Amino acid sequence: MKKLSKILEVITEIEKKNITDLLIENIATDSRLVKKNGMFFSVAGSSLNGRDFEEKAIENGAKVIVSENELKEKFPNIGFVKVKNIRKVISVVSDFYFDSPSKKISVIGVTGTNGKSSVVNFLFQIFNSLGYKSGLISTISYFIGNKKFNSTHTTPDSISLNSMLNEMVKKNCKFCFVEVSSHALSQFRVHAIKFKIGIFTNISHDHLDYHKTFEDYLATKKIFFDSLTQDSKLVVNADDKNSFKITKDSRAEIKTYSLKRKTDYSCKLIESSIDGLHLKINNNEIYTKISGEFNAYNLLAAYATCIELDLEEDNVLKAISNIFSPEGRFEIIKNKNFTSILDYAHTDDAFRNVFFSIKKITKKNIITVFGCGGNRDKLKRPIMLDIVSKNSDVVIITSDNPRSESFELITKDMLSKSSNEEIKRYMIVEDREQAIKLGCTIAAQKKSLLLVAGKGHEKFQEINGVKIPFDDKKIIIKYS
Repeated sequence: MKKLSKILEVITEIEKKNITDLLIENIATDSRLVKKNGMFFSVAGSSLNGRDFEEKAIENGAKVIVSENELKEKFPNIGFVKVKNIRKVISVVSDFYFDSPSKKISVIGVTGTNGKSSVVNFLFQIFNSLGYKSGLISTISYFIGNKKFNSTHTTPDSISLNSMLNEMVKKNCKFCFVEVSSHALSQFRVHAIKFKIGIFTNISHDHLDYHKTFEDYLATKKIFFDSLTQDSKLVVNADDKNSFKITKDSRAEIKTYSLKRKTDYSCKLIESSIDGLHLKINNNEIYTKISGEFNAYNLLAAYATCIELDLEEDNVLKAISNIFSPEGRFEIIKNKNFTSILDYAHTDDAFRNVFFSIKKITKKNIITVFGCGGNRDKLKRPIMLDIVSKNSDVVIITSDNPRSESFELITKDMLSKSSNEEIKRYMIVEDREQAIKLGCTIAAQKKSLLLVAGKGHEKFQEINGVKIPFDDKKIIIKYS
């Protein structure tokens, strides 16, 4: 709880009406979560407008409304604060309301197009195995110590994020590993978070349905590194061609990692197999249980971060040798008659990495089951299909979270750059379970490798606003 007068002190450029000092007992952006003596942030979103829920928030106990709009005349007795950038304000107020938890715990943020989930999960496993109580905020799940919570967003809203960090502080967690998405950056969800280390994995075309251009997407990612302070560190993948653009204005101390050149942290891939990677990290040989050559980068990023956080090198290497791939991230499923790989790949660059890694560990034919998400970047659809087509012996196109877009339109976009000959060899099965069943049947008959891509850890199919329970892994096992 905080006094309203104290909350208003951290908000700049405001207009106030009907303000009387009172004790604010909760803050929320969702009217359903407002309680007695609450502060409601009325945010205009892409599909819902907070203005439409102000009355409900007041019914639930809101005494103050914060908005970028004018106060509605029918609320003359409700405190009102008008601001210029409500999303920034939410971040600042959330930080203050929960007593700046990110200053009491070492927060490590990871951003990039691919690898975010793997890096934060690797770090979480390493630190826990070495006895450091930690927190995790990722696409796959949230953890406060050993307690697991379902993930709602890659990076939660500012109020939820600060609330979780506050709980981590109460539970004596010393570190928290956070995926930082481009959506979170553009919406200022981490604006007031103090990061000890920022990690840059890579950047390629993604989310252009939201950012419109690659330049805007890159500039949005750059916000994270520009915001790091002088006492922070930036661990950056020097092999990414855009790494200089991303980091050139950062005030943080920069540490580089690479598989191709001499940098602060280096790695050589000695051997790649379906059972794991044999690596040489900073002249130390190590065997891991992590498959997929692209994971050499993710492991190296985690290693570099551990060393920068002053962990003993021998302990870190030992811990790395025992960690496992996160759920749905190049996850190997060994079936009776064939092997499957479950992966979250949903960008062209991710597919390139996955196929490159698969071909390093097997000579078997590849059966690929995948689709493209609805209401998302349409430009990458034919590109993804082209990569899958060139690297697969059998291609089964299916649904993948069509949302409110029809499967027919999604498929039409996917096939828009394919030749007639290419189209003839594709199998199109809208029902994802039946598509996976078909993939399992063919893989078993031909003793091939089955790749099921796009959804990874997800436990649902999103169709017309409804999340229907669906688990790729369970379906693979069912038909194996």
